[in-house]
Amino acid sequence: MKFGIRTKMIALLATVVLVPLLVSLLTIIIGGSRLQTQVLGRSMQGSAGLAAGELRLSLRKNVELLVAIFEHDSGVNDALARGPKRRDEELAQLDNRWPRLAEDNPAMKKVLAHPAAKTAGEIIDADPSIVEIILTDRHGQLVAATGKTTDFYQGDETWWRETFNSGNGQVFFSDAAPDVLARIGGVTISVPIRSGQKVVGVARMVIDVNRWLNQIARAEPTEAMMLLVRNEGGRGVITAATAAPRPSPEVLQWDAVLSGAKSGGWRVNDNGLLQAYEPVEPLVSVGQDKVLMPRWMLVAQVPLSQALGGMSRLTVALAALGTLVIVALFLVGYLLADRSIVRRIRHLEAATRRVAEGDLTYRVASEPGGRRLLGPDEINDLVDDFNRMVQHVQESHQALREANEMKTNFIRIAGHELRTPVSYMIGLDRLLQDSNDPQRIKEALHAIANRARRLNETIRSIFKIMPGQRYSEGVHYSDVDVRDLIEQARAESQPFIEQRGQTLEIKVGDDVSVVQADRDKLHDVLENLVMNAIKFTPDGGAVRVSAGMQLGGYLSIKVTDQGPGIAEADLPHIFDSFFSTGDVMKHSSGQSGYQKRGMGLGLTIVKYFVELHGGDVHVTTGPQGSTFTVTIPLERPASSLRPTTPA
Repeated sequence: MKFGIRTKMIALLATVVLVPLLVSLLTIIIGGSRLQTQVLGRSMQGSAGLAAGELRLSLRKNVELLVAIFEHDSGVNDALARGPKRRDEELAQLDNRWPRLAEDNPAMKKVLAHPAAKTAGEIIDADPSIVEIILTDRHGQLVAATGKTTDFYQGDETWWRETFNSGNGQVFFSDAAPDVLARIGGVTISVPIRSGQKVVGVARMVIDVNRWLNQIARAEPTEAMMLLVRNEGGRGVITAATAAPRPSPEVLQWDAVLSGAKSGGWRVNDNGLLQAYEPVEPLVSVGQDKVLMPRWMLVAQVPLSQALGGMSRLTVALAALGTLVIVALFLVGYLLADRSIVRRIRHLEAATRRVAEGDLTYRVASEPGGRRLLGPDEINDLVDDFNRMVQHVQESHQALREANEMKTNFIRIAGHELRTPVSYMIGLDRLLQDSNDPQRIKEALHAIANRARRLNETIRSIFKIMPGQRYSEGVHYSDVDVRDLIEQARAESQPFIEQRGQTLEIKVGDDVSVVQADRDKLHDVLENLVMNAIKFTPDGGAVRVSAGMQLGGYLSIKVTDQGPGIAEADLPHIFDSFFSTGDVMKHSSGQSGYQKRGMGLGLTIVKYFVELHGGDVHVTTGPQGSTFTVTIPLERPASSLRPTTPA
C-alpha cells in the first residue's frame, strides 16, 4: 500500500511531536522547582556580579574624588606643604583636650570651617553613603574635617601610617567595621596628597557600606539580603550586612566556599538558603599610587521557600493548560508542515520539470508564510540552491554564447588584420620581381615595413591580454619619472599629431615627480589613451594630457579629446575585449585616421594594466569630447593579489 506524504506527515507528527510534548509537560511539572532555582541562582549571581563591579568602581571613584578635592586644589596643596609641626608637648595637650572642645573653639572652628571642609561637606550632601571626610598634613595633624572628630593627632592611627607609608604614599582601604559613628559598617579610604612627588598630607573618607548594601538589596526583586564577607584564613567573616543582627558564619556555612572560591557562583546550602556570591576584585593601583585593599566577597541570599513561593501555583496552571497546548500545537504543527514543507516540495518538483524541459528563466519562489512563521529551513536552502544552480546554468549558457560570439569576432577581425598586410606585402613582392627601379623598390620596402609594424602591433595587443604571457605575470616596479613618461608619449605621437594638424597640450602639476610603477605597462596605458584621443579628435583639434596629485597618495592622469563623445549604450562595454562601436568588421588598420576603429583591445589593455597597479580608470563623455582618467597609487602596495586575466 502506498501512503501519501501527508499521511506520513501525520504519523510522524503523532510519533515525534505528541510524545515529546507529553514528556516535556511532565518534566516541566516535576523539574519546575529546580529550573526556577537555577534561574534565580543565575539571576542573583549576575546581580551580585554587577553589584561587586559597581562597588569596586564606586571605591575607585571615591579615591579619585579625594584626590580631586585636595591634591588639585592649589591653595590647599600649598598650605599642606608649608604647614609647621607642633611641638610634642603642645600636640599632646591639644590632642587630650580635643574631644571636649566645643565647635566654636578657635582650634576646632579652624578645622571645621576650613575651605576644604566646606567643599567636602557639599560632596557628603550629594552622596548619603559618605559619612565623613577629613584632611591631615604630613605630620598627622588635623587640617580640615566635615564633623567633630575624637582626635586631633591622627598620625598614630593605622590608616594614617599605612597611607603615609614613610613618605612614599599608598592608597589604603580598611576592612568594613563599625566606625566611631555608631551602627555604621564603615570602610575607611585614605589617600596620600602629593605636591609633585612629595607626600604633603593624607585625606580620609568613611563610607557607610551598610547603606550602600541596602540600596542594592532594595533593587533586587527577591528582596535578597546583601552581605560583605572577608576571607580570613579560610574562614568567612561577615563585615557588613543589610540584616541586624548579622547572621553567624556557622549558620550561613561560608567557610567551605570562601576558603577556595576564586570566582563567583551560586548554591543552595543545608539551611535552605539560596546564596549567590561574587568576589570584589581589589584595586591594584590608582594613578601613581599602589593600593592596599582587603579581598571581599559580595553575597546575596534569600530563603529558597520564599523565592519559590509562586512555583506551586505555576505547576497547577501548567497542568491545566498543558493538554490544551499539546493539542493546539499538534494541529498548528500539521498545518504549518503541510504549508511549509509539502507544498514547497511539490513546487520544487514542478520547477525541476520546467527546467528539464529547457526553461532556464524559471525560478522557484519560497512561500513568505513559511519564512515568516518558522524562519528559513533546509527546504528554503534547497530552493535557494536550486535557483542559484539554474542561474549559474543560465549564466554559463549565456557566457558560452558570448564566448562563441567573441571567438567568431576575434577570428574575423584577426583574419582581416592579419590578411590585409600579408596580402599587400605578397602583392608588392610580385610587382617588384620585374622592377629594377631603386626608388620604387625603396618606397615598396618602406610600405612593407609599415604593414609589418602594424602587423606586429596587432599581435602584441593580442598577446598582452592572453593568459600565460609575460605581460600578465605581474608588475615589475621601479621608479618612473612621470614627466619623462609624458614627454616620451609626446615624442612618439608627434608625427601623427602633425599629420592631422592637431595640437597636443600637456599640463603637469608642480608636485608630480616620481611614481613606483611598471614603466612599460604605464607607457602602454598612456600610449593607447593618447592614440585613441588623436583618432577621435577632428583635424586641427586639440588633445590634452594632464597629470596631478590626489589626496591619499595617488597620481591622476587625464587624457581629453574633442571627439563626438561615446554613445550611452556603448559606455558599459568600452573596456571589453574586441569591443568596437558599430559593426565589428567596420574597423581599419589605420593608426591615426579620424575615427578609425581598431580591434577593440586598446582600452582593454588600459584597464587591465591600471588594475594591476591597484588603480582604476573611468571616463566622462559628452558631445564636446571624452576624458579618460587613470588613477594609480604613488607607492607600491604592501601586498597585492594577482588580478585575473580579463575576459
